Parts: sequence; structure tokens; C-alpha cells
Amino acid sequence: MSAFIRDFKKYTSVQIRLRLEQADYDVEKLRIESGGLKIWQDRFDELYIRDRKHLEEKLDYMHSNPLQAHWGLSQSPEEYPYSSASYYMGNEKNNDVVNHYLEFL
Repeated sequence: MSAFIRDFKKYTSVQIRLRLEQADYDVEKLRIESGGLKIWQDRFDELYIRDRKHLEEKLDYMHSNPLQAHWGLSQSPEEYPYSSASYYMGNEKNNDVVNHYLEFL
């Protein structure tokens, strides 16, 4: 699992950086003190989802993450374009790419 996550992070971080640069996004917002562009945290913690309540807590956390002041990515979870929050709020636009979490329980 660790090798998969390492390779996934490496590939996606390169792709994210390229797309941000192509879109003229202000990548300085994402710079860290070391002078590099940090896409992923260095650590990886496997997490066993114990039950539906635990899954919903993690889903809420992921949906609220872009709202944090230090990211400044969105004013509401459903406005963030890479979130499934709008799908769970009834917006059908993501219906072809998002599966409802209840399908997996």
C-alpha cells in the first residue's frame, strides 16, 4: 500500500503543478517556507473506517477542508469544484463520477 501511495502522490503532484501553472493559478499561495510547492503531506496513515458514523465524520472533514482560512479555496463545501459536497447536497452534475458512500456499506 505504501508504494502505491508514494507513486500516486508523485504522479498526481506533478500533474497538479502542471495544471496550476497552465491555468496561471497563483501557486505562491501553495508555497511553503522551504521554498517548494507542497501538494501532499509527507506522511501516510492508513485508516480503517469502523462504521457509518466514522465514514461520515471523515467525509465531513474532507468537505470542510477547502474552507480553512490558510487554503482559501472556497467559501462553502459545495462551491469547491473538486469536492463531492455538491453531489451530496442534491446537485446531480457529479452523478456520473461520484458513487454515494452508502453503496459501499
